[in-house]
Amino acid sequence: MGVTGLPALKRWMLTTRAGRIALVAPRAALATRQAGIFGSIRRIAGWSIRSRELANFTYATTRDSDRLLAGVMAEIARRPLSEMLTYIDELAADSELADYVVAETSRSANRWSMDPVFLPGRRLAFYLAARALKPALVVEAGVDKGLGAVLVSRALARNAAEGHAGDYLGIEYDREKPIPLYANYPGRIGTIVRGDSVEILRGLGRPVSLFIHDTTAAADHMRAQLATVDPMMETSGLIASTWTTESLVDHAVATGRRLLSHQEEPAGHWFRGDRVGFLWGFGTPPPCRTSETAPPPSG
Repeated sequence: MGVTGLPALKRWMLTTRAGRIALVAPRAALATRQAGIFGSIRRIAGWSIRSRELANFTYATTRDSDRLLAGVMAEIARRPLSEMLTYIDELAADSELADYVVAETSRSANRWSMDPVFLPGRRLAFYLAARALKPALVVEAGVDKGLGAVLVSRALARNAAEGHAGDYLGIEYDREKPIPLYANYPGRIGTIVRGDSVEILRGLGRPVSLFIHDTTAAADHMRAQLATVDPMMETSGLIASTWTTESLVDHAVATGRRLLSHQEEPAGHWFRGDRVGFLWGFGTPPPCRTSETAPPPSG
C-alpha cells in the first residue's frame, strides 16, 4: 500500500513536519522497549547490591550465544558442530569444577572482589578452543584471578585422557597479584610466570598452539604482542583475543591470516558481553587472485 492509500491520520504523520514531531514520543517509547532500558536499570541496581566485581565480570551466556560460538569454533577447527556442542555441554555439567570455583572464591583473600559463582563468560571460548584444537601448548597472556587458567587446565586434562597431552603457560604482568583459583587448583597444568608478555614470548623458544590475548588493548603493545607471537604459531594454531580492535584487523590484513569474531550475549546481566576475535591460518597464505590471474567464469 502506498502513502496515498493510508488513512488520513497516518498519512498526515508520515508526510508532514507536524506529524514527524508528533511521532517523537512514540519513537522514544519504541526505542526504550526495544533497547530494554528499564530492564537494564533493574539489572544494574540488583547487580550493584549483589555483586563484588569491578572488572573481568563473570556471567552466564544465553543458549543461542553458546551455540553460535560453537558454530564459529567448528568452522575454525574444521570439526563437526555437534562435537563443539558436546564440549559446551560437558563444561556446563562439570559440577566438580563448579564446586571448586565457588568454594575457592568464597575462602580467598580476594573474596570481597570476586563473586562466588561458576560462570565462565568469555572464558567459555578459551575452553572450547582448547578442547577443539587439542593444543600442545596454550599461552594465556593476562591471567587475572586464574579462572581462564583453570578452564584451560580442565580442557587439557580431558584432552590428555583422550591421548592428546598439552601444556599451559600463563603470563601475568602484575608481579604481586594473587591468582588463587589457579594456584590452589589440584588439577592445574603448567605454570604462570610474571612479567611483560612480549619479553616472555621472545624468550619462550617453543611453538605455540593456542594463544589467548587478554591483556591491554593499547595499540602499541597489542601490535608488538601479535608481531612476536605470530611467527611462533603452529600451522594449525589459533590466536583468541578479547580485543577485536583495529590492531587485530590490521594484523590479519598484513599477514593474510583468517579472522572471525563472536559477540557473546550475557543472560540476565547488564554487561553487553565481549566480542572475541579469532585469528588462524598460519600456514603459507594462498596468493591473492587479481583480475589478471583469476580463472575465467564458467559457463
